[in-house]
Amino acid sequence: MKTYSAFICIFIILLFNDLIFSQNNTYEIQLMYNKKFPKIVLKDIKNDTLVVTSSYSKLLFPIDSIKFLIRPKKSHIAKGLFYGVLIGGISGYFISRSSMNKKEVDNESYGWGLLAGSGMGILLGGSFGTLTGIGMGKDEVLNFTTRNHEEKIVLLKKLIEENKIYHY
Repeated sequence: MKTYSAFICIFIILLFNDLIFSQNNTYEIQLMYNKKFPKIVLKDIKNDTLVVTSSYSKLLFPIDSIKFLIRPKKSHIAKGLFYGVLIGGISGYFISRSSMNKKEVDNESYGWGLLAGSGMGILLGGSFGTLTGIGMGKDEVLNFTTRNHEEKIVLLKKLIEENKIYHY
């Protein structure tokens, strides 16, 4: 019973890891003249100007000069690897357990068989989970050229508010 409780706790932590280990959403801004500013954090809007912070500085962009706002995809490799290892190990254990007859095999061989089955499940599940994690998610691109000034302001205020909620 304790083992199942531990798995349930790990599962809950993984589901809510974005809230537990929260950080600012970073964006890339591309201006109308195609200059790009990567890894910026949206902070505020003042007098039709977007206030952002970069690594070491505060930057100001006129809202109408923004062409694209890009939110890069987050890496899901670790999450895919973890779920693959977990599911693969459990599946390998139960498959090897059901394929062996305990009455025909001594205890030591039975234990090694379960370990081998779990190990193979971990390897296969981890590989599949990593490959799945690599392919998950894509960059979110917000096109500002198709929006009027008021729509841009509403969208930016929404993104700034989301960042505040996400971070605190």
